[in-house]
Amino acid sequence: MKAKALIFMILTATVFSCGDSKIKSNTDNSVVLNPVNNKTDLNFEITKLKEKGVVGKWECSFTGYESIIYLIEKEDSFIAEIDFQKDNAANKTENLIVKDDKYYVKNSAADEYYKINDENNLEMWDKDGLFTTAINIMPGQDREPLPPLKLKDTFRKDVHFVADNYSKSPLETLSGTDSDIWIVYLKDIDVTFRVYKKTNTIEKAAKGRINNLK
Repeated sequence: MKAKALIFMILTATVFSCGDSKIKSNTDNSVVLNPVNNKTDLNFEITKLKEKGVVGKWECSFTGYESIIYLIEKEDSFIAEIDFQKDNAANKTENLIVKDDKYYVKNSAADEYYKINDENNLEMWDKDGLFTTAINIMPGQDREPLPPLKLKDTFRKDVHFVADNYSKSPLETLSGTDSDIWIVYLKDIDVTFRVYKKTNTIEKAAKGRINNLK
């Protein structure tokens, strides 16, 4: 009986010692995120984007328009490809006319155009004014090695910085997202963030997939 109990304790300890290498708990039970090595994936993505003629890549988190936007140059002309993140949304391609620093959508009834601002983010305008701003996620920037990051220390950090450096999963929009707040989940590190859309800064972070995170 004692031998069986000892074996059971060893097996139990073994099971609970295994887990995701990117996320662990420290002694005070706060989650710690470890940087991921994206170098191989990054080089592959850069090569593929260059082959396609991509000169810019941005992520839009505006409610109902969640997408990845690519600006592509082809034979001295430009197009925008919008890859919508919702499963039932069809992607679209727009032909652009370049005037000064603006990229006008050809035959747009709403006079839509794009503009790359000083922070290399993509502003989206129409006849009513600024619609939203998509965040630059074009790969290729050199980064200094990052230390592990406690989940509680993600407060006021840019959610894209955390996602790019500590995860390989796409940002998944959850219920509770509106015009001001973005509830977003990263599957591989199993963390949900509450993000202020205007600045993309994290207001709250919690372990697990949590809709309507308050």
